Amino acid sequence: MSWNPFKKAFSPRRNRGEDAEFDSEMSKLHQEYTTTKKMYKEMKRCNEAQNALSKVRGKLGNELNSNVLSRHEPLKATVDQVNSSLSQLHKLNKDLISNQEKMFIDPLKRFCAMYGHVESQMKRREQKLQEYERQQSKLEKMEKLSPPPAKIDATQRAVTASKTEYENVHQRLMEEMPKLHHGRLSYYTPCLKSAIQSQQLYYFQCARVLEETLSHMDPIPVDEQELLQETNQLMDSFRKISIVGHQHSPTNN
Repeated sequence: MSWNPFKKAFSPRRNRGEDAEFDSEMSKLHQEYTTTKKMYKEMKRCNEAQNALSKVRGKLGNELNSNVLSRHEPLKATVDQVNSSLSQLHKLNKDLISNQEKMFIDPLKRFCAMYGHVESQMKRREQKLQEYERQQSKLEKMEKLSPPPAKIDATQRAVTASKTEYENVHQRLMEEMPKLHHGRLSYYTPCLKSAIQSQQLYYFQCARVLEETLSHMDPIPVDEQELLQETNQLMDSFRKISIVGHQHSPTNN
């Protein structure tokens, strides 16, 4: 549904000043609908990114498994531990995506669907207004021709009836639109809270999985300078290997 109440036609017979309050409420709902739709679409993109991350992790695990050296100790134990953690992270990722779908995306979709009812009532209001104006215009033309009083009375009753119908629909909208607008907070808050809690649980469980994985591996330096020094020492040891350290210089012709 592409909800845009501003496409409604305004009659030149109307005084726009009288509709300022209605237009203001309608503008709020239109902005609210647009924002809500963007919110659940952005969360869908977050889920797509989480799914892509999980796939990349899976490829990393496959690459580790395909390495011949990973099939033998001591690397095999490390690779097995890493693959176990990747498998757990994949499951946690699926749970996160599912939770955000059920607790954020789906509820906001249902909230957006409520605007379809508001739009139908706005169209009904416009139809009633046009009918009222048509009857009013008919009466004005009739009065200039001096028809029988009974005919004027019948038209006057039609004007009154159409005006009453229009005012009833208009009044209901003016009562319901502010309620929908102000009620958005009590709807948004649980969705946002559940999304944050799901992510908090996800990252907490991921940290626990990674900590468990690290506990089965050799300790690494915590200090940044110490880690850099150890990395440089390791690279130096690699460079001393003959097949790495000795490079052939290009010959000059």
